Amino acid sequence: MFLSEALGALSIAADMATGRPRGAALTGTIISVRLAELAGQNESTRKDVYYTSIARFLGCTATGPEAAMLALGDDFGFNVAFQLCDWFDPDSLRTALMENVALDSSLEDRRAAFDVIVGMIDDFPAVTNFHCQQARVLADRLPVPGSVIGCLPYYYARWDGKLKPYEGEDIPVPSRTASIAETAELVHKRGGRKAAIDAIEARAGKQFDPHLCRLFVQNAETLFDEVENCSEFDAYVNVEPGDAIPVNMEICGRLGEVAADMVDQKCIWFAGHSRRVAALASDAGRRAGLDPEKVEILRHAALFHDLGKTTVSNRIWNKETELSRSERLEMEGHSYQTEYIMGHAEPLRSLASLAASSNERADGSGYHKHTQMTDLSANLLAAANEYDVLTHDLPTRKALSRENAAQALETLVREKKLSAMAVSAVLQAAGHAPKITEQVYPCGLTRREAQVLAHLARSDTTARIADTLGISEKTADHHIQSIYTKTGVRGRAAIALFAVEHGIVLD
Repeated sequence: MFLSEALGALSIAADMATGRPRGAALTGTIISVRLAELAGQNESTRKDVYYTSIARFLGCTATGPEAAMLALGDDFGFNVAFQLCDWFDPDSLRTALMENVALDSSLEDRRAAFDVIVGMIDDFPAVTNFHCQQARVLADRLPVPGSVIGCLPYYYARWDGKLKPYEGEDIPVPSRTASIAETAELVHKRGGRKAAIDAIEARAGKQFDPHLCRLFVQNAETLFDEVENCSEFDAYVNVEPGDAIPVNMEICGRLGEVAADMVDQKCIWFAGHSRRVAALASDAGRRAGLDPEKVEILRHAALFHDLGKTTVSNRIWNKETELSRSERLEMEGHSYQTEYIMGHAEPLRSLASLAASSNERADGSGYHKHTQMTDLSANLLAAANEYDVLTHDLPTRKALSRENAAQALETLVREKKLSAMAVSAVLQAAGHAPKITEQVYPCGLTRREAQVLAHLARSDTTARIADTLGISEKTADHHIQSIYTKTGVRGRAAIALFAVEHGIVLD
């Protein structure tokens, strides 16, 4: 398990959060390292280049709400436009905006919006500083080289000093190198080699270090040959200078918090959601009897569960009326994207399926897989996610009261969409009295009987059930006989089917 892989996976989310071609950050990092090699930089500096290039994307969502507001809802197009042009050239900026932003809006509305944006050139330093500071804060939680943290505030600094207070040789080499490579590769992916070379030549001595620009242009064909003919993720991992940085479960938790904060800053409606769900789900897991290791796995998965939301435009998340069918399909794709992004690297890969299950349902009516959930951890995550969504504002409705949210979850239990055990644990973790959730189990089963039923459903013996729950075999058998009487169901196969139908599951 290595840091480069985890950051590479997060960079894919960042690419999609900013409307960039998927994988642009990976190939941009490869070019960064190769350019540093051409410049004769030593291994330590090349490693700083590598991590400056990939870690800088951690700040990409910092101004997502503002971008959507300024760009007629199109935060993706706004971000791409700014990455493709020289911001301090009003004509270049306006052209990039016209070519990329809010293409389905009226020309009149677009021109008015772009007039406002172009008129904000003097505010750009504050905006870029916000991006850089978020990247620095998030990267500082991870075991990246300390010198990289010092490079991140300079990432947008210009050679000509127009983004004060930095200019020229005062800008660290890793920041200078990575910014050229990033721009070149973005333009290359969108417009081809010549467009990329032209863009770097045009900005030499203005936005970028002229010496590094010349070096890039002289070697552009070779650099592009490499990134056009490689497996992007593997090539990115393999190009890391020096020894890879290992990741343990503690760092995995920090990565989850980084991912949570990246997502939750993208849109005003997300603020704090991922961390709240992680706290609620893990507390519920403890109450439901999960062992400590599984509770921690659940917490980590919950921190990542909405990572795919970065891939959906804020025009969807901010819409105040009901989504169209195509918009809903686009929105529901976020859970697929969570699993796709996390599937690129350990330790995220082992959490991916659970993290992506937050919108599934026990009866198969959720999304994106539409499969029946029979896993307690998945049911806990889904219930925790639903409770937090219900108790916070959305553009289409005000938050429900805690009592109404609890009733809504209990309705989902009666409809067999969520596990009774999971909902009971989540509501108690949320501070609801146990009496509120006593009746969520079918046929008048008690909480203990539901736990025994879950064990029966997986064909555990009476002795094993007693040992697992810390009760005597006589007590376990008493519960089993009560379950048969209350449900009217006998036989292990029939009991297993009853448990699945009523969402009574065990991890």
